[in-house]
Amino acid sequence: MKSFTPVFVRQGRLPFLDVVVVAVMCYVVVLLSIRGGECSDVISTAGDAGDYECFVVKQGEQFCTPQTFEFRTTNTIRTVVRLSSNASSYMINNTVDAARCMTSWNKLWGASRCGPLNSHQQDSDRFVWRRYQGCVPYQGNIISEVCHSDQIELAAYAYDNGTAPIQRDGILLKQFTTMLTVEQDYILSLQYYIDHTVYSIFTNNSDLLETLNITHRRCDNYGQGYMNGLYFGGVCPAPLPIEACYYDLTRNRSSSSTSSSSSLSTSSSSSTSSSSSSSSSSSPTTSTSSSSSLTTGGDRVSSTTASSSSFFSMIDILIIVCIMVNILP
Repeated sequence: MKSFTPVFVRQGRLPFLDVVVVAVMCYVVVLLSIRGGECSDVISTAGDAGDYECFVVKQGEQFCTPQTFEFRTTNTIRTVVRLSSNASSYMINNTVDAARCMTSWNKLWGASRCGPLNSHQQDSDRFVWRRYQGCVPYQGNIISEVCHSDQIELAAYAYDNGTAPIQRDGILLKQFTTMLTVEQDYILSLQYYIDHTVYSIFTNNSDLLETLNITHRRCDNYGQGYMNGLYFGGVCPAPLPIEACYYDLTRNRSSSSTSSSSSLSTSSSSSTSSSSSSSSSSSPTTSTSSSSSLTTGGDRVSSTTASSSSFFSMIDILIIVCIMVNILP
């Protein structure tokens, strides 16, 4: 059997170029392992406008090691999102951190900024959510459940130059007055500018519901970063399975002359329908979107890879590292 020796062993030293390559690629792998990205059980649902991808945080978990990585290369990103009913009914009251757990914001969707290798805990923008607080008041660490609601609270959540949102509540963490109803589709949009980001919520018919702005440090490569997905908590793991489904309008906009807004149907016998509507606002400017239906019943196909060429698997990246340092024969 042919044996091989890494280049740095053959030459008795680690060449400078190899050092640079290894350092860069290892940093990417570290980002993959720490980012608040996609979780377990990726579900791809076939539909007229493309794939509806659903991600599940299992009970007792916060997120699973991501299997995919997607860079952000545009100044505006948009997605259709729907959260499962458990997102409005979870309850944590058996821990000394119960109050912190129930008031903690869970991560829904967003992206880093200021470059693809810049950590999301350095600079980023994300939509975050939590159960409607009016139903779960607390005194000390004692949580009371006084009502049930199908609505959840939403907030704009940003890291800026390493400063965490919780450190600047009201500046880097801003709550929307609009609340989302579970099991319904909404369009979320992030528009990145050199010194701020615009967060917008739309109905699935592209009617603007609310917009918030968060100011950031200036950076020239604000239009580049990597995507962040579903993550439960920050304090406690999920007490129930939490599912979020997404239809990426940014990735799939090329499949239609206008951005497609997809509504999820829970019946496998539902027929596909489409309707179009448009809305605009002076600042920020919104693009015209059309609405189409996707069927989920009986059509779910398990997948651990993404449908876009902008995704790279962990294995792919590790192979690239090995090739670039001449470890592979």
